[in-house]
Amino acid sequence: MPRKKTFKTLTYYMPQGYDKIIDKIIATEHLSERDQSISWKLKYCSIIDYIVGTHLNLKSDDFVNINQKMMKKVLGSNNVSQLLLNLSNSNLISSDKKMSIAEFRIENRKKIYTKEGKSFGFKIPDYNNKVIEPVTLEIADKSISRINKNKEKVINQDKELKLYQEALNCITIDTSKLPEIIEEIIRNRKGRQKTEKEYKEYISKYNSLNNYYNITTTIPIGAKIVPDNLASDTVISETFVESEDKIIARVMRSVGIINSGEMYATRPVKNSRVYCELTNLNRELRKAVLIDGKNIIGLDIRNSQPLIASYLFKKFYTDDNLPIPDDVIQYQRDCEQGVFYDDFMKAMNLPKEFRSEFKKDFFQRVFFDKVYHTTNQLLDLFIEKYPSVWNVIKEEKGGHALSKDYKKFAHRLQEVEALIMFDTVNVALLHQGIKCYNNYDSIHVNNMEDYEMAKKVIIDAFNVVGLNPTINPEYYSLKIKSEESENL
Repeated sequence: MPRKKTFKTLTYYMPQGYDKIIDKIIATEHLSERDQSISWKLKYCSIIDYIVGTHLNLKSDDFVNINQKMMKKVLGSNNVSQLLLNLSNSNLISSDKKMSIAEFRIENRKKIYTKEGKSFGFKIPDYNNKVIEPVTLEIADKSISRINKNKEKVINQDKELKLYQEALNCITIDTSKLPEIIEEIIRNRKGRQKTEKEYKEYISKYNSLNNYYNITTTIPIGAKIVPDNLASDTVISETFVESEDKIIARVMRSVGIINSGEMYATRPVKNSRVYCELTNLNRELRKAVLIDGKNIIGLDIRNSQPLIASYLFKKFYTDDNLPIPDDVIQYQRDCEQGVFYDDFMKAMNLPKEFRSEFKKDFFQRVFFDKVYHTTNQLLDLFIEKYPSVWNVIKEEKGGHALSKDYKKFAHRLQEVEALIMFDTVNVALLHQGIKCYNNYDSIHVNNMEDYEMAKKVIIDAFNVVGLNPTINPEYYSLKIKSEESENL
């Protein structure tokens, strides 16, 4: 007697009406039998959900690069290009039509990449004006199992990523307080939008009083850096307003993926950051994240990004057997003491409530911007205090305004961060049997004993590269905080 098929419900997020258009594509382009139709719909919905999910997590409608080779492996399909073409012809997605092949050389039978490639980018047309809704499909367990096995094959190629995946499989979201957390996220988002506007108005007045010709650099959330034109007056870019329906869709999509066991770790290229559904999770949701059913405890490194960058600054000089300048040493000391941002805020008379906006602005204007002949107020303050540090940053970016290598410094910074926080700290903890995950530059565990071990491993890892971090605990459970605070 043939084995009875079992089915599982999967939820995909896509713009309203896309579900019916996909049905029409399938009826026109593919076989009409139920099993075949569902199989094709799974593929189309997976692609749309991937693009929408990236838009939701990045809060942007920028183009999403789709690595067709990787998508083929995940979907177990050899016709991803045709699927994308059908979606494009139906105006469900649009492409940037830009692609470049990565360049590499062979050393000791290994590929050494010398230039990063780029896959075709796709996005949802008029995304910001579309309503995102969940679409559920009843999929045969066999089809789901096949996709999951394809994902596992990709992960299993890297033994450390495989070990990390085992820890991710122990993570769930406590949904008991989800409605009030969503309300908190919406409320806080509105507050941040107000603060962003006030910060930009403050900076505009500051520039006018100090006679600055301001070059603004808009960084869409998709992290594509786009320089604006030089203007005599400060340009205040429009604050991105995320609609409530998209906030809810983003939260529910992430929670659904995590709690259904469909969360997988990805590492786009060797030495890059490691991503998963937890990476872009709203901060408010962290108090609902559970590892083996227990609330998480975070280890937050003060001034982590600038501190990690100091390794690159010192290395620039030591590689050429040059003495490390005093301002480079002072830069590291300021980061280690957790006062790096404070001095600049004091110089600009910035209120404390602007700290978060200032940090984003600092990275935008100093670390990740192009090299311009005309400076901005933040860059002037930075160069005055850390001239040798700026010399390194400028060299890493190519040294001139027309250089296409201005993103190189950001990439190197992320590589060093990943080397320390994932390859060294997280992997070491996993090998000791400690279930944890890292969110870029922070580590999360679920008990105080593991917290102390993680703290030691972090300090040791930073000490190896000559850095002395200051670590603060982040408690996402008031119960844990009240019970464990005396142990700190």
